[in-house]
Amino acid sequence: MAEVIGYLPGRTDGLLDSLRAAFDDCDGEQVQGMRVRVADLDFPRLADDSAAYQLRLDTGSHTLKVPLVYAVSDDLAIGLYAVDLDSNAAAKALLERYARARSIGRFAC
Repeated sequence: MAEVIGYLPGRTDGLLDSLRAAFDDCDGEQVQGMRVRVADLDFPRLADDSAAYQLRLDTGSHTLKVPLVYAVSDDLAIGLYAVDLDSNAAAKALLERYARARSIGRFAC
């Protein structure tokens, strides 16, 4: 699991829209021998605005699913992702529990 927090004074407006466009651009692409698929991920709303995606990397013989969650509040932006090689549901549940425990919904970190 990883968490990235950015302080972006005056630069968070439209950030999630730009992120969506970037994911739309790479959906279906081949990257280092893996086909990239991106879909929306059902995830509780966080902070002022948030977005969640299911990234799927397929080698043909193996598939890795990575839930990605992004949230913005005022000048703060946060990104979370988790990988569980046995269960994508476990990785998603980990992100939900972590977001609640860290009070990311209110950015009271």
